[in-house]
Amino acid sequence: MWILLVMFFQMAFADETLRLAVLEFEAMGEIDPNFLMQLSDETRGGALDVFPPTTSKVQVLTRENLMDILAREGKDSSCIEGECAVGIARSIGARFVIVGSVATVEGQYSTTIGVYDAQSKDLLGQKSIQEASQVVMLGKMRSFSQSLIERTLAQYDEGRLGVRKIGGLEDSWSVEASSHSILEISEPRLNGSSIWINNREVCSMANKSICRALVEHGDVNVQIKRPYCDSLTQNITVAEYTKFQPELRCAFATFVKDPSWTTVRLNGVAINSGEEIGFGAHQLEVETRCQRSSVSVVADERGINHIPNWTEKKRVLTVRYFDEHHRSLSAPVLVDGKKVGQTPLETEVSVCSEELIVDRGVDEPVNLQLRSDWTVEFLDKLQEIVGEHYVARLVPSGSFLIGCAGRKVRCEQDELPRRPRTLPHDFYMMESEVTQDLYESVVGSNPSHHKGSTRPVERVSWYDAVEFANQLSDLEGLERCYVIDGENVSWPDRDCTGWRLPTEAEWEYAARGGDDYNFAGSNRSGLVSRRARPSPARACSKFSLRNGYELCDMSGNVEEWVWDGYADYDSQQHFSSRNKPPSERVTRGGSWYTEEDALSVKARGHYKPSTTYVPTSEGGEYRGLGFRLVRRLGTGFVAEKTSRDQKFLRYEQHRVATILSRAIFRTSLLMYGATFISYKIYLNRPSEEVYQFNRSVHTGALVANAMATGIFLSQWRLRREK
Repeated sequence: MWILLVMFFQMAFADETLRLAVLEFEAMGEIDPNFLMQLSDETRGGALDVFPPTTSKVQVLTRENLMDILAREGKDSSCIEGECAVGIARSIGARFVIVGSVATVEGQYSTTIGVYDAQSKDLLGQKSIQEASQVVMLGKMRSFSQSLIERTLAQYDEGRLGVRKIGGLEDSWSVEASSHSILEISEPRLNGSSIWINNREVCSMANKSICRALVEHGDVNVQIKRPYCDSLTQNITVAEYTKFQPELRCAFATFVKDPSWTTVRLNGVAINSGEEIGFGAHQLEVETRCQRSSVSVVADERGINHIPNWTEKKRVLTVRYFDEHHRSLSAPVLVDGKKVGQTPLETEVSVCSEELIVDRGVDEPVNLQLRSDWTVEFLDKLQEIVGEHYVARLVPSGSFLIGCAGRKVRCEQDELPRRPRTLPHDFYMMESEVTQDLYESVVGSNPSHHKGSTRPVERVSWYDAVEFANQLSDLEGLERCYVIDGENVSWPDRDCTGWRLPTEAEWEYAARGGDDYNFAGSNRSGLVSRRARPSPARACSKFSLRNGYELCDMSGNVEEWVWDGYADYDSQQHFSSRNKPPSERVTRGGSWYTEEDALSVKARGHYKPSTTYVPTSEGGEYRGLGFRLVRRLGTGFVAEKTSRDQKFLRYEQHRVATILSRAIFRTSLLMYGATFISYKIYLNRPSEEVYQFNRSVHTGALVANAMATGIFLSQWRLRREK
């Protein structure tokens, strides 16, 4: 009885089998299909190691079993998504299903396998392995899959049912013989084709070049349809595992896109790299960031013969330049260093143009690539450098005649011949000589004899001046202009933007102030010069009359060192001190001590560069050597530019007011003198006529004095406010 009962339970449990299906692995990219099949076979081997055929309740389906069932169901054998895998498992009656995918990542093969429960739709486990070699991965796949299957499915095994091997081949298992085999069709140009077997489409070759179909043994009819290729129809006999490599006759070339091309159109339609072009003539349009090409090309067996005919892509650039009254100004316009016209300008330039400059000498370049709008407007401004203890004024570029004009002044031999000079760049010049405050703040000492913080520094040599220029540049973070080696001083970079001494041409051009006066701002030295005094006056005082470039004390106060070595204008040594150091250096402007002719803008002094003072004929010392500095490229505060007409008008008003106030003041002094004389006469001979005359003259003197004082105070207030 008990024996029968045990046999009954054994028979009952024998029917309770759990099927396990291993689907074909899916390639994520270009992977050898044979490699994929071997990986899935190794995974089945790992499953059999966990579930031995003679003792296990879990039945491992072979490839043939799986193919037969899927063929009857009309399904494919590859799947990597959970829902798809569960659906296949349920359709073939499998409780568990294993899926896998293979990809190449940075030169290594990465295989991921997952185990699903078709009943609960749960992912029971997942694991990945990476190897650089296919052989190494195949060698590890069996044990790798075995460990995952044991961890996830061992609990379901009661050692009841197995499967048997057939054909004596390792890892080939089947319950019964199959009447179907796999037909593999491969050809590199199959991508994009459709494959039909016995008038049924079995493969749609999107991004694939291998088709594997499960077909019945015997003769089958294969049809391959592909764009740009002749349709192929052929009968094939299918045995166990059959491979078929058709010979397609195609008429297309594969397009390869250059990485620098941004846009490509074939016959007006956008095309990407890897797309096919039928044999024949086509119109190919190509664009890069900066250029475009449109040419006829021919596609044939050799590919696509493309020789581009590049033309530059253009964009409209509009440049306008205004003064402070929004009046249009003219200035050269440079794009990437090439002149393209004068403002106002509207022109076509390359879309890859980068640097726009309106050549005024002081403006930073405009980066066109950072702008969406290529309409650029500039407002003319005067930049002034405001530093500690100094102000530097902008002197615009231009041309002038250097030397003596012979007009109401005596010409010295070294001031002739007069010749044209051009200064191509704007520059900044200190509005006054270097003051003692500024010199001491940089150097730490004050060599001046006539002390005064706002007076110009004096008793300085030419060497002291160039060393000071370098030190001030260092202090302000600018490049040094001079290379100093003892008494050898060179100026190697003429485009240096640090502080330096002006050249003779720069000094005289700035002193003239855009006019042709004999002195710096006037033809009368008394209005602008500081001379016939016991000592130099305060630099750029409120009573100083400035020239057209807002510079002061360029006639008188102290003589000013300049860069140039001393030589006649017609000498080849002039304007050049590069070959050897000159024995003497030039000074300009005269001083409080010199004669009137020395105050002229054309006058030249010269001393040894080590000179700090000169003995006088009276046995004293002449301590009138100072300097002022210039530099290129302005930084600092920006102020609105005053137009040339406004500057001239203000200058003329100041000049006329000064002359008028002096004349009225002198008239008042004469009237005071007349009042005194008439009063004396009145004391000797008292009379009504003398009394009335005295009273009238005295009243007139008071009125004249008041007028002169009023004019003087109003001009002083304006200068102070400025």
